[in-house]
Amino acid sequence: MNLGAPEESLLKRYPKAIAHMHWRNSVRRLGLVFGAGASRDLGFPTWETLVRRIARSSEVDGSDLVPKELRKPLPIIAESAFHLFRERHLPAVRKLSRNVNDIDRLLTARWVDLLHRCLYQGVPTTTPGLLKRDTVYKHLLPIVKRSPITVNYNYDDTLQRILLHDKPADAGRGFETVTDPNLPHSPSNAVLYHPNGFLPHNLMERTSQKIVFNEGTFAGQVSDFMMGTFSSMLNHLSQNTALFVGLSLSDETLRHMLHRSAILNPGHYHYYVAHCDSTARPPSPAMKAEAAANFETYNLITLFLDSSDIAALGHCLAAPEADLKRCAKENAVRLSYTFYLVGVPGVGKTTALSQFKDLATWDEWLDERLPEMGKPFPSLTDRERQKVDEWIMKQVGLKNTGLIEAEEKAGIGITIVDRCVPDAVTFTQPKGWKDKAQSLLEAISPKKANLKVYPGHVILLVGDAEEISIRAEIKNRKAKAKYIEGLQAALDTVYGSRGVTKLDVSRLTIREAVKEVARLIHLENYTTCNLQKRLEDIRDGRIRSGREIKVR
Repeated sequence: MNLGAPEESLLKRYPKAIAHMHWRNSVRRLGLVFGAGASRDLGFPTWETLVRRIARSSEVDGSDLVPKELRKPLPIIAESAFHLFRERHLPAVRKLSRNVNDIDRLLTARWVDLLHRCLYQGVPTTTPGLLKRDTVYKHLLPIVKRSPITVNYNYDDTLQRILLHDKPADAGRGFETVTDPNLPHSPSNAVLYHPNGFLPHNLMERTSQKIVFNEGTFAGQVSDFMMGTFSSMLNHLSQNTALFVGLSLSDETLRHMLHRSAILNPGHYHYYVAHCDSTARPPSPAMKAEAAANFETYNLITLFLDSSDIAALGHCLAAPEADLKRCAKENAVRLSYTFYLVGVPGVGKTTALSQFKDLATWDEWLDERLPEMGKPFPSLTDRERQKVDEWIMKQVGLKNTGLIEAEEKAGIGITIVDRCVPDAVTFTQPKGWKDKAQSLLEAISPKKANLKVYPGHVILLVGDAEEISIRAEIKNRKAKAKYIEGLQAALDTVYGSRGVTKLDVSRLTIREAVKEVARLIHLENYTTCNLQKRLEDIRDGRIRSGREIKVR
């Protein structure tokens, strides 16, 4: 795939976001969520325009419902329009049937027919005509095909028609349309979910039984959400990374669902495209404030893009790894980001890391830890210390090699790692630092392997020693406050400040701590700590601590 100037420009502006979404797409965990803005260039009306068309139609004759300055919410206006429509059509329908259920069904069919005509007014009738105008769907089609679920808040079938146009002549549809995500569907097909209902251009295709358009159906949708009907959507957001395109966040149900998802999964972030003019660069203070609010409230990372940017984004996300890497290298852009989460036992790093399942994660240890590791290291017997040391050295070597191999295999995405190689130095008394550093270097690069400690940005969590001591006791670990204080001071010395962010979590809830870690990962500039040099400096005595760690 040829990645040109637009892709290069976008990659420079949002390298971390593109790297993360590209990796999520490669493992089939990136999902798209479309709103009305995605269909804007196709000629589909905005919701307000659609309501005005219906209200002013001869079937409703409700022009007074939609003055130039609207005084009521659109769902209520739509509800009023429906009642005017009902009263005008009721006599004719009653001539066909006196059965109450039949009357409701006939009225609904006529109402949907009116909605259909007003929706597709001025929209190209052929798929080539749609493709000529389309600035969104065709560029994101490869992602739709790989995605577990594509959510489309629009009624129309543009995406379905473009998918059919793109498929081989002798292949099946390759997708299925649903309006209830709780119903079973084929795992081999792309799933297109329409929460507000489905109204295809060709009415011979199956339409949904419910169209969420007026106040009554909106209220029912919100009620369904509160009752748990949308639990599958919350599960979808917790398992996948979503890219929201063409949405204004004005949908009450969507906002509630995003906020709920953010509370349940504080470390899990999605991406939101805020459409802007190409001249709006760099982002204005108002745009930055919008992005900050979206990040804080809805766990959304905001991308300010114009139509050409959206096309470039689709090309970057669908590009083969080799092509994206080549483009990044030519433009000196990083695509691989590694964060080490370090801190004393009990500070909350493992709990925090468990909230980032949308990133590539590495646990503290690859194998089950030894029972002896529950004691403070200085209190171990010589035999226990040797056993623990040998086990740790093996784990350190395996983990570092795994990180290097993962980088060579993919090299795109964001990785978060529980603990870092130099941690082992801090559990040793100062007089043993040189020897421990040498042992770690040998474990990283045995014999003539010529391997180095895998670099990354270090996030050092620190907290109140008394509180951490209590947490350790609860988890069957023995760690007095003085010992914790000594370990925290040793960590500070071992890692230094370059490529290191110290985060005090002593007054933060778990959710708040996770949010701060997420901010560092997704929003802050990325710098690396030269971990190899830190260990070499410790081995050679250039970094040392004169403070002995007290067990009691």
